[in-house]
Amino acid sequence: MGINMKIGFLTLGLLALLATGCKKDDDDNVILTKMTANIDGKAWTSTTRVTVKNNTGFVITAQQISTTLVTSSLVININGSTPGKYEVGLSGKGCLATYIPDVTNASDSFISATGSVELTEVNTSDKTISGTFSFKCAKLSLLAIDITNGTFTKMKYTDSSN
Repeated sequence: MGINMKIGFLTLGLLALLATGCKKDDDDNVILTKMTANIDGKAWTSTTRVTVKNNTGFVITAQQISTTLVTSSLVININGSTPGKYEVGLSGKGCLATYIPDVTNASDSFISATGSVELTEVNTSDKTISGTFSFKCAKLSLLAIDITNGTFTKMKYTDSSN
């Protein structure tokens, strides 16, 4: 699968999550639990996020929102649902991540190239996950950025794998 197709699928997935993820549901998976990271050396903190468990693992969509508009978004697809380290790469076998610095210009997206996501805790009773992440992302123009020191703690998730 080409990188343009992967970005297209990720963008469609992001738009679907944005369309459904802005309202609070019965499982309380949309809460103000923060996701933090350094993006190209600058502190980044999500305003809100949605975490969903599906048949292959977890999808975390974290967003910064200014008043009522989403300004930037970080989407991490983890192909696994147990504690452990998952390698990031274009193959998408372990993890795949997309960072959109300006959601009004989705063509300016960055896609993960190398790095890892570690699930440090998966609590199936409370439906929460915690972990860390660090990866390098690149655009088709070969401009690269680093996303480092990322964390998420006890994020509620919705289980759609059944």
